[in-house]
Amino acid sequence: MMLKKLKITARLSLYVILGCAMIVALLSVINYNVGRIISYKETVERTTYMVASNANKIDATLNSIASMVDLAAKTADVSEENLRTLLPGIVLSDPSVNGSCFAYNLEDRMRNVYCCRNEDGSVAFMPPTYDYSSADWYTLARDLEHSCWIEPYYDEGGTELLMVTYSAPVYRGEGENRKFLGILTADVTLQWIQDLVEEYQDRPQSYYFIITGTGTVVYHPESKYVMNETIFTVADDENIPSLRFFGKNMLSGVSGFGSFGVSSVNGKKCDMAYAPIVSNGWSIGYVIPERLLFYNLELMNRIMLFVGLVGITILAFVVVRIARYILFPVKDLETAVKEYSRGNLDYQLPEPEHEDEISSLMFEFNKMKDDIKKQIELIRKADSEIEKAESELKIASDIQQSMLPKDFGSVCSEKTDLYAFVKPAGQVGGDLYDFFRMSPSKTAVVIGDVSGKGTSAALFMSMVITTAKVLWKEDLSPAEALTLVNGEISSSNTTDMFVTLLFGVIDEEAGTFTYSLAGHPAPYICHADGDAYQLERLKGRLAGVFETGRYTQKTVSLSPGDLIYMFTDGVDECMDAENRQFGHERIKYTLKKNERRSAKKVCEDFYADLKAYAGEAEQSDDITMLGIIWKG
Repeated sequence: MMLKKLKITARLSLYVILGCAMIVALLSVINYNVGRIISYKETVERTTYMVASNANKIDATLNSIASMVDLAAKTADVSEENLRTLLPGIVLSDPSVNGSCFAYNLEDRMRNVYCCRNEDGSVAFMPPTYDYSSADWYTLARDLEHSCWIEPYYDEGGTELLMVTYSAPVYRGEGENRKFLGILTADVTLQWIQDLVEEYQDRPQSYYFIITGTGTVVYHPESKYVMNETIFTVADDENIPSLRFFGKNMLSGVSGFGSFGVSSVNGKKCDMAYAPIVSNGWSIGYVIPERLLFYNLELMNRIMLFVGLVGITILAFVVVRIARYILFPVKDLETAVKEYSRGNLDYQLPEPEHEDEISSLMFEFNKMKDDIKKQIELIRKADSEIEKAESELKIASDIQQSMLPKDFGSVCSEKTDLYAFVKPAGQVGGDLYDFFRMSPSKTAVVIGDVSGKGTSAALFMSMVITTAKVLWKEDLSPAEALTLVNGEISSSNTTDMFVTLLFGVIDEEAGTFTYSLAGHPAPYICHADGDAYQLERLKGRLAGVFETGRYTQKTVSLSPGDLIYMFTDGVDECMDAENRQFGHERIKYTLKKNERRSAKKVCEDFYADLKAYAGEAEQSDDITMLGIIWKG
């Protein structure tokens, strides 16, 4: 049922392209997974065999040299005259042999006969001046009393090349008459082994390395490791734990295959095969990038995917051609959309010739166009109403601001400095403040916060200010005035609104501040020495609710430099982007840190700190401040 509801283009595309894509994907997955298993097994076997075969080739060469030397040690005449024929024969018998030496028993005399290969392939004898008394190739074979391969060394007395030497002790006689005559050697340069290994290297970014029976690196593409490191120190340098495991197996003379890790030589994740060189106890390793194990498989898979994508592309082209033929009326829809986008909603689509999805779409399109025309007319009317409302709000805001006194100089004197402002959250707000001279020595201040926001709050605020100015006479204390004003606004309040109020009086003769509260936050006082605290929050009902409300007052003495800071809850409840309130502790901290050159400076700096705290958070409530500095 769902497929029947799809459009023609969607169905054609879905059936053809998705079906072909599924076939190609399925074949690719099956081919890759099955081929990966088979390819991995075959590649591991082939690589392991290749490494073992190369190890056997090296082993066969070394065995051939060893057999030749052993045979000569057992049967040949080792007189100096005969050695001049024997030694060149050993050197020339195999291209891998670079030199041959016979060193006489040191107990008889220190003398050796050494023959080496020249660069042109000829042989030459070296002067018998080499002190071999402590050379490993001499002492080891002599002490072990059998033939052996010596650890690689630099031949300082002969060809000055890095050598690996096969040494065979020469004895003559039997039983008690058996006598040690000397050591017969054959020297094979490491360069020969390197050439042989490089000849077998057949894959890019793969490489061989060879270690001795003690783990010393004899051949490695990184020349810094040759004769300077063991397989275990290389494992530490390259941070390859698996190489340490392989090293133990290689020194044990076994072969194997496993994951190598990331090689520092080619920077690739690699696998490694290794096999022993039995004749001298060495071992050969072959490191190959892991991707090369599946190179042929991945190549075949890419070809299959390419062929599949080409096929899907061809089919997609056919589908598009068919769709264009079948869905030609869509061009009419396109033309209509362009006309509508230009604002020509009078353009009419032609009547459809068939009853299909496109015909239904054209019918709905015409209907939608008519609905849009109706909605546009409604929006125009709504815009007109909104503009009218915004104009009224602007007028209300202007009226509200005009009711807040701005002539601070009328109450400021040599003893007092006063400043106040309101920052509404919207165009009009419900916060209020007022101040006026009650007598030459007394100044009355009012600050309040009407519940709610908007025009109704602004009208209620205007009523409160007007009532306070009319009813608060010189002979009334703040508590008496607040009681009188509350009774008046409560009796005439036909709404559910209320207001918090603070009435205060600065007495310049007495140097005091008297205040009364109707549910409003108590003011802060900050002394000249920086000590700041909130005055006592006096009990008193919210104004505008109960006509019988009664209020108390409190008088505090002022010292020169004291700051009286009054505010609405838009200050302490100001939110930052994470909905954390500014709070009273920050009010005290801000009052302490800011300069008090003037009441205006105090209020402006405080507001700047408040905005910095709020950051990108939107102002949610009206903010009102009133500050008084007592100069004394």
